[in-house]
Amino acid sequence: MTTVHSSVFRRQTPRRAIRALAVSVAFASTTWAATALAETVTPAPAARVAAAESRSYNIPSGTLPQVLQTFAQQAGVRVSFDPAKLNGLTSPGLKGQHAPQAALDAILAGSGYVSKPEGDAFVLVPAPPASAMLGQPVAKAD
Repeated sequence: MTTVHSSVFRRQTPRRAIRALAVSVAFASTTWAATALAETVTPAPAARVAAAESRSYNIPSGTLPQVLQTFAQQAGVRVSFDPAKLNGLTSPGLKGQHAPQAALDAILAGSGYVSKPEGDAFVLVPAPPASAMLGQPVAKAD
């Protein structure tokens, strides 16, 4: 005859079952909440977005602040600028397939501003004066 400890076949009481279920649910919801929070609170760094694959843009012409806001929405990035400094500037908009940085460069072409990735946003800064480019080497055509 074989002897079996009663603890092996002990039935779980309803109280233990409920406690085990509560612990499992608490752990699962904490893990899910932490993952969801990390995804929503931590935006993608602008430098990583700048190197992202191209996407299709359909941005109508308008004032530069309007075009930049539309670009930010379509690209899923933040663009930081002072609207007062862009007063009176316009943009022809942008249509077609572009990488985010190339799209932003095209929107800003001729505006006197350039963008630089900073943290989770692109920040607009005045373009360097043409004289600052004089010291840079020029590629020769073959």
